[in-house]
Amino acid sequence: MKKIKELKVVENPQWSPSRLAVADRCMKGYWFQYIFHLKHTISSNIAIGKLEHKMIENFWKEDPDTGLLVQGYKSYQSFVNSAVRDWKFYYVRSGEVDGQKIEWSEYDGNGYSSWLIGRIAETAGIIYTRYVNEEPRLKAEVKMEGEFDEIKIMAIADELRKDLVIRDHKSGYKKIGEYFVQNNIQMTLCLMCLFNCLQSPYTTVIPKIYPEYKGIPLDEFLDISKIEIHDISPRWTKDRIHQPITKIYSAKRTEQDFNEVIEAIESKQKAIKERDFHPSKDNCDYCFYNHHCNKYDPVKYHENEYERNFPLFANAGVFIDSCNPKIVKKRRQKIFRFK
Repeated sequence: MKKIKELKVVENPQWSPSRLAVADRCMKGYWFQYIFHLKHTISSNIAIGKLEHKMIENFWKEDPDTGLLVQGYKSYQSFVNSAVRDWKFYYVRSGEVDGQKIEWSEYDGNGYSSWLIGRIAETAGIIYTRYVNEEPRLKAEVKMEGEFDEIKIMAIADELRKDLVIRDHKSGYKKIGEYFVQNNIQMTLCLMCLFNCLQSPYTTVIPKIYPEYKGIPLDEFLDISKIEIHDISPRWTKDRIHQPITKIYSAKRTEQDFNEVIEAIESKQKAIKERDFHPSKDNCDYCFYNHHCNKYDPVKYHENEYERNFPLFANAGVFIDSCNPKIVKKRRQKIFRFK
């Protein structure tokens, strides 16, 4: 008889936008990714999206003499050539991104097809055209962490720009518009992290980026701050001719939006504690685990969880992480509740 895999369930995880998005879409998908840790492949579209993030991140370089951001490429052509070179050398040659294998479609030619290379070159061109005419960001790939009511949150901002603007790059989505931006719960979580960091006495990076906003009241923060989604979505004609676009959508958030994120996280944590990992049966065609879903039943892995790990405490209703607990002094951030 095959031994059932022992799993560690973190009942109070640190909630990132990606974690919340997976849980919001399907709790069984959450189980696959964050508890069962089932590896999956990614499509060429996702791989290109990761490359596009790198293109934008590397567009600006810090001048070692002045500390100011300057263009990292001398010309349009050098930026495009760099993007194509990076695609071939780092992505196609290895066949993976961040440890995830790329699954090539019949049109990809294992990453070398002319239309795929053309798409990357065109997209690099429109990115260059946008950013060469924009004011530089303040910081890229900024990690923000916080805690409220014992709920841990974190986010990595693609870009922080002046006037408390968080910009996130999206590619591969079928449709991004005003509705998507207004109702995107993941971007709300990013903004919550930014506000929390401006209040925390233990966070130094964000106050250095926005020194004039340190300790800002919530109502003023919501009045000034804004989220932006930079849409870098591929569009194809019937003849599969790629038509890249780049557009900025922006939106603001309210206290009610913040409270809805809190309620959503509390609901997901309740499901985790109850080991409720039912599939949602929505957007299954776009799920990484679609082909594995019916092969696994989370209940079989959790039905006797306490008894398997700690038989003496099976009826006590308690869960012990370690038989040799260590006392760790933890610095706590200021707690916020948005009411």
